[in-house]
Amino acid sequence: MSKDRLQDYFAGHDGAGYVTLNGSIVPAFSIAKITAKLEPVVENKQLLGTNMTQNAVRGLKGTGDLSYYHTTDAFIKAMRTYKNGGAFPDIKIQFYSDSASSQYDRIEVTLSNVIFASVGLGSVDDSSSDAQKLDTSFTFDDFDLV
Repeated sequence: MSKDRLQDYFAGHDGAGYVTLNGSIVPAFSIAKITAKLEPVVENKQLLGTNMTQNAVRGLKGTGDLSYYHTTDAFIKAMRTYKNGGAFPDIKIQFYSDSASSQYDRIEVTLSNVIFASVGLGSVDDSSSDAQKLDTSFTFDDFDLV
């Protein structure tokens, strides 16, 4: 049996992200950090004549948090189109975890029907010359492994 090595585990900085807006992959932003998770939708019920509440999984809810950098104005333009009566952008986010020395396969995930809780238009800070990193939480309706 081979020994697990720390260098084989995926590091948080090994990966990249992409976004699809209205069917086209565009360089709208660069992912600084992303965390996506599934939460079970649970129904709780204490049935008549019982003393214990029973639980049943009725579905899944996709949520996450994202820190990103605008690299173009494409995403802001898509939101402006929606504001002016157009369709809400079809947002997909694809990201992967990888390690060059890993014995494990690369993990690549695509999130579909993503809705950001907020869309950063930018920020200005006279005390910093750092890149403008924006933060939002999000929901998604579907996911797949690539």
